[in-house]
Amino acid sequence: MKTKQLIALLITLGILGALALVVRSQKESRIGDRGTSTAYRDLVFPNLDVNEVAHVTITKPEGTVHLSRGDSGWTLTERDDYPADFGKLRALIQTLGRLKIAQGMTVPESATGRLGLLDPTRAGAADATTTTTNSAATRVDLLGKEGDTPIASLLIGNTPNSGGSTAGNGKIVKAVSDEGMAWIVSETFSEASSDPKDWISKDFFEVAKLRAVALMAPVVEDSWSAAREKEDGDFLIDDPGVGMESDPSKVSAFKYLLTSPGFQDLLTNEEAAAVDFSKNAYKAKLVTFDGFTYHLEILPESSDAPAAGQGARTTPSYLLKVDVTGTFNEKREPVDGEGEEARKNAEEAFAREIEELKKKLADEQRLRGHIYKVSEYTLSALIKKKSELLKATPQPEPAPEALPAPAPPQPAQEEPLAEKETARAYPSEAEEAEEAEEEG
Repeated sequence: MKTKQLIALLITLGILGALALVVRSQKESRIGDRGTSTAYRDLVFPNLDVNEVAHVTITKPEGTVHLSRGDSGWTLTERDDYPADFGKLRALIQTLGRLKIAQGMTVPESATGRLGLLDPTRAGAADATTTTTNSAATRVDLLGKEGDTPIASLLIGNTPNSGGSTAGNGKIVKAVSDEGMAWIVSETFSEASSDPKDWISKDFFEVAKLRAVALMAPVVEDSWSAAREKEDGDFLIDDPGVGMESDPSKVSAFKYLLTSPGFQDLLTNEEAAAVDFSKNAYKAKLVTFDGFTYHLEILPESSDAPAAGQGARTTPSYLLKVDVTGTFNEKREPVDGEGEEARKNAEEAFAREIEELKKKLADEQRLRGHIYKVSEYTLSALIKKKSELLKATPQPEPAPEALPAPAPPQPAQEEPLAEKETARAYPSEAEEAEEAEEEG
């Protein structure tokens, strides 16, 4: 090949390469184009060490939630350092640590609102959410032990090509440290809520093997108590009254009373200080066969009661205080005829059971001092009037009126023997005349 031809070829290739770069640049400059994706990196945060995370903040225009890791675990600042839902929080942190990039896209600052990537911590972001699209992002900040400098910050925007809709799969995200670049990922981040009640640990008490229950109602006549003698026995209402008895269809629910209750939220210390349980409150006492005693104070949540969560109330609810005590029989009774090995195994199992009961007691005693918001359904089987647990005692049906006994049959009347013999000894006048005629 001649020198001139080689030079011409090189010039041609250079021109074609320059044109390709121009076309590519123009293509990537169009907002919403998904680009060539993973050419930059595989992960949004390739150097993130999740073990260094000690603080998490989640911010939306409507509010911010703060979670911190301390000596006793993760707590929620907006609920006076109440325990946080560690499983849910761990899942979020791990998701950010392994957040894979599906595709990349160039995003100038002017286009962040269209993709839902406006930083909610900036002025004006809250006003932007009033438009027809979801302009403001959800911002998640992961911070180290000192809690002052984020080690990773993510803006979570709209669903790809959704036009602002939150439906669909995946999200457009942007690391705050990435200038002019956003990423499409497959995660939906449904757990990234900025509402404090969504981050509260929902561990609560559980009543098992209930032996007796009593309810003291604001109206004395509505108060009642019930008990059963055996774990598999039936509950009976104490002192049902004349002509009344326990209604099995109602008291049978006591066998499962508060076996797995839940709560919606809890009041802050400031809100709790304004609540008065001395008026219109119910008090309940539940005693179990294995030594637990639960003291409950229950207050119907009125319209003027401090609301723990945001938004209008849609269903009735109660405010609840819980105090748990326990006394356990730590000595196992020996069994007649029990062998040495069987006795040893039984005692070890008994000791483990006692330790589990003590741990359960310690966990449930942490509920003391808090006021929880629970649904009406949670306490529906307990908040009953005494009259609602009783039914009228069935009255025996009267026996049918007896018919008079029939008269005994009368024996046949026979002629006296003497009369029979007289009749045979003395014939009648007709017989005498007939006999005389025959003789004549």
